[in-house]
Amino acid sequence: MSDRVDVSAMLRLTEWPAYVVFAVFTATNAFNTFATLDEVGSPAIAVLALACVTIAGLILLLPAPDPYPLRLTLLVLALTTTAALTTWNIPPGSTPGWSAWFWGASGLVLLMVALRGRIILAWTGFTVMVGVAVWWELAAGLSALDGIMFVIRHGAMLLVGTFFALYLRGAASQIRRLQEAELMRSREQEAARAAMAEQRARVERLRTFTDPALRLLASDAALTDADREEFRLLEATLRDWLRADGLATEPILTAARDARSRGVDVTLLDDRGESGMDAAARALLDATVSRALRAQRDGDVVVRVLPSGRGMLATIRGETATGPVRVDIAAPTAPDRLDPSLQSGPIEQKGST
Repeated sequence: MSDRVDVSAMLRLTEWPAYVVFAVFTATNAFNTFATLDEVGSPAIAVLALACVTIAGLILLLPAPDPYPLRLTLLVLALTTTAALTTWNIPPGSTPGWSAWFWGASGLVLLMVALRGRIILAWTGFTVMVGVAVWWELAAGLSALDGIMFVIRHGAMLLVGTFFALYLRGAASQIRRLQEAELMRSREQEAARAAMAEQRARVERLRTFTDPALRLLASDAALTDADREEFRLLEATLRDWLRADGLATEPILTAARDARSRGVDVTLLDDRGESGMDAAARALLDATVSRALRAQRDGDVVVRVLPSGRGMLATIRGETATGPVRVDIAAPTAPDRLDPSLQSGPIEQKGST
């Protein structure tokens, strides 16, 4: 997850409330423009300033994540610079009043630039505005300080907006970190609950396996050979369960028990550990291993689940009276690909050559 906070989204700068503010902004600028046409040299240039500021404000309302796209930001700065250059439309030496409305309007546009994540470029645009104001005052025979004082209040507004944007971004980042920490705790608690549920399920399963044998041992009944054989098979099943958790499924354990009852020496090993496997791999493993164990009538067999990341999911190696058994189970390449040949039919046993 990105560490950047989208202040524009938080302040809803691209939603309908922002468009309402923009409409009021544009209406105010238009009123000031047409109310002061007699105070400027060229009405057309005054209308040009209105168009520049209006288009700049409209561009900043376009939906885009913070920081605002660089191309659009530079276009906005070009428009505010053009609006600032219309200062020359005010007669030099005069005391501009509402006819200099475009300074405040451009300052508000630059404030939006700062809020949209382009603080440095916003101050660059304001620096250009200061340079134009100083130039205009010097051309009128006044001092550079007069030019600075002419736009300084707009700089104060931009400064407040900059601090607000930085504070809001920092506060939002802290809130999001707290939310992520809380989410992490929730996930850990959920994992702990899942682990407890799994442990309870394993205990219940163990009880299901062992209760009949324990009850028999606790009784005064004499043990028969069949009982002792049942204890031997139970011990082997419990060993499989503890040593090869990845193979301790109902189909495999049942097939292993049946194979041992026929005299087959069955060994189940799990080298994958707790990395687990997906549903397709599980279905493939259960089908192949259980059928291999059902097919073997004598000898010995070792089933090994390989570590994750290998091309092979598991191997089956064994010896029978008719020759060796060798089965490689390839990991499925897709969840829905299960070799139909592994769903039915006998497991082929390769004879020695």
